[in-house]
Amino acid sequence: MKGLIIDTLYRNLYRRPVKTTLDINDSLLANAKALAARQRTSLARLIEEGLQLRLRSSHTATGVSKPKIPVFKGRGGWLLV
Repeated sequence: MKGLIIDTLYRNLYRRPVKTTLDINDSLLANAKALAARQRTSLARLIEEGLQLRLRSSHTATGVSKPKIPVFKGRGGWLLV
C-alpha cells in the first residue's frame, strides 16, 4: 500500500508545469525567440516541442526495429523450408 501512495505522489508531481533554469547559447536563444515570434507561440512551447521531438526520435532509434521480411527472387515454384 505504501508503494502505491508513493507512486501516486510522483505520478502527480509533474502534472503542473515545472519551472526550470537553462543555460542556452545567446545566439541559439535569439534564433529560438525569433522562430517563436514568427510561429506566434511562446518560447516555452517551442522548447517543449523540441524536447518531445528529440525524445521521440531517440526512443524510436533505440527501440525494436521492424523485422525484415525475407524476399527471394526466383523463377516461381514452391519454397521448401
